[in-house]
Amino acid sequence: MTALLNELHAHYNGAKLDPSSITRHLEDNLLSPESVLKIVVASDSGGEVVGLLAFTFLNSLVDPAPEKRLQCMIKELFVKESFRSAGTGRDLMNWVIAHAKTAGCARMDWHVKATNEAGIRFYRSFGAAPVADRASFRLMLR
Repeated sequence: MTALLNELHAHYNGAKLDPSSITRHLEDNLLSPESVLKIVVASDSGGEVVGLLAFTFLNSLVDPAPEKRLQCMIKELFVKESFRSAGTGRDLMNWVIAHAKTAGCARMDWHVKATNEAGIRFYRSFGAAPVADRASFRLMLR
């Protein structure tokens, strides 16, 4: 999984990191008992991790009705470049959709870059649509 996380870092930041720093981050943060993230992975026939989907469940602050309050938030969906368009991302999304339904989630939300046309087409193929009255914001603290 370290190699895939390093590829993810390079995808967004243009350079890879020392693998030991990624392993420490994975062990100390992402997979720690305190982490709110759940990570599901896809691997090839040799056991190499080629895709991941990180998500969490949240309770709504505004809708306490039992049938609407639980929501699934996807933090990241990433597939190794050589495995894209081969069904890996679709398998991960189908898994998390089924898992969220089983858990009783009323909806799923996630962010996608406005310029990621392939990603937008991919998400639309599941019946997802952009949220018309929402925009993403970020405040850099460091």
